Amino acid sequence: MEIFLDDSYRIFASSEDWKLRQLFVYLCELIHEFHRDTPNEFALRFLSKLLLLKDDPVVNVRLSLGTFLYQHLHQNGSISFVFSSWIFILKCLLFVFRFFFKFIV
Repeated sequence: MEIFLDDSYRIFASSEDWKLRQLFVYLCELIHEFHRDTPNEFALRFLSKLLLLKDDPVVNVRLSLGTFLYQHLHQNGSISFVFSSWIFILKCLLFVFRFFFKFIV
């Protein structure tokens, strides 16, 4: 499992190709949906790398991240597993996500 995590970070999350970075968001979404990890394990393994994508230069990657965070973590109540130091960052991302969609919807 650790080899997979290292490869997913190296190949997907830090890729220069935006499609691979977006694929990392989808990969994390699938892992979260299928409950392959406990919420704490998910946070330890993936959340810090996911949050690095909040500053991605490509809007599609940021929107994929915001959608995942909002739909799966906020609406399903899974946000409670996130360490307190990340809760503020997530709340800010959710605020920006909602604010952004007010203008494009």
